[in-house]
Amino acid sequence: MFYRVLRTHFRELPGRIAEVTPSAFGEVFGSKEAGSQSNIVYLYRTERKFPRLSGETDVLYIGQTKQTFRARYARYAGLLATSRTNGPKYKAIIAAHGPIRIEICHFGEFGTTLKDAEAQLLWWYFQCHSEFPPVNRTGTPSRTEGTNGTVVLENYIKDAPNV
Repeated sequence: MFYRVLRTHFRELPGRIAEVTPSAFGEVFGSKEAGSQSNIVYLYRTERKFPRLSGETDVLYIGQTKQTFRARYARYAGLLATSRTNGPKYKAIIAAHGPIRIEICHFGEFGTTLKDAEAQLLWWYFQCHSEFPPVNRTGTPSRTEGTNGTVVLENYIKDAPNV
């Protein structure tokens, strides 16, 4: 059900990150569409699924920003491709699981605040896989305490007729 919610609410930005270069990240992060909507939750997803503790997924990361995706990330395209930690991480991800795509959705579909919407998506992911997405840091309070990521997925589906 979680992936059905993602399919019906998120839209993919144009392009895929198929190699770990500043230009590959920059083409997706700097696109016109990446600058078209603010107050979003977003996903990094891979072309091929990979195993988790429970089941499998193509979701690498769940995040949120009050800015547009372009305003939040375009300036970091080079750093994501070339830093000593991110470069090798994304190379390994692309080699094993294929190109990365970015999907966005207005946060109001999942919560009353950006943090609550992100927490809700992370909670649903956790319910499916018994762990958080591999690129998310999991120890932060916004992901584990003090947020309202408590809507049961089945109830969300039942109350949302277009899912």
